[in-house]
Amino acid sequence: MLNQSKNSTNIVMPSFEDLGIDKAKILRIIETLKVNGQEIHPGSIALELGIPRTFIYENLDILEIIYSNMERPFGHDKLIQELLLNKNKFERKIKKLEKLLDEREREARKNFNEGFSQGASLNFEKRPDINLDLSIEKEIWARSSLYIGLDQKLDFAVIKKAYRKMVSLIHPDLTKEDTNEMMNSLSSAYNYLLSQYN
Repeated sequence: MLNQSKNSTNIVMPSFEDLGIDKAKILRIIETLKVNGQEIHPGSIALELGIPRTFIYENLDILEIIYSNMERPFGHDKLIQELLLNKNKFERKIKKLEKLLDEREREARKNFNEGFSQGASLNFEKRPDINLDLSIEKEIWARSSLYIGLDQKLDFAVIKKAYRKMVSLIHPDLTKEDTNEMMNSLSSAYNYLLSQYN
């Protein structure tokens, strides 16, 4: 329900639902006006509905229907139509950005989970050349932190690329979360691998 104040008293206007007005009714009125050759604008719709024109401006859904059916808006009607078009454009852009953000979050989770499982599920029996000492454990940790496979050959370019990819997924400026601890861990892994393979 809408509240409007007039002389410090509240007048409660009924909602469109209370009045039995829905999109279908608005569309029927618009078609009738078109058939009769009458101009379509909020005033003519309000007149047909028997409600104040200001009431039409309170409902964006109804306004969008009316302005999308106006043939040649001018003056303030043209401005309102442009504002509604821009509103819809921004809503579509927001939905697109939200979808992209969801995809990035899913990719980050997937990469993190795969990197973790890769480091956690190594089968040392298949790698007889690995001596289980501290340096190997540190390399396994560093490779899994940067999501680099054990069988992958390392050089400066590979290490740097892996590091940048992981940073792009968890950097605090991108995630808007406190990921400084993870960033420090990534930097340590990056520096360790560079010291071994550079």
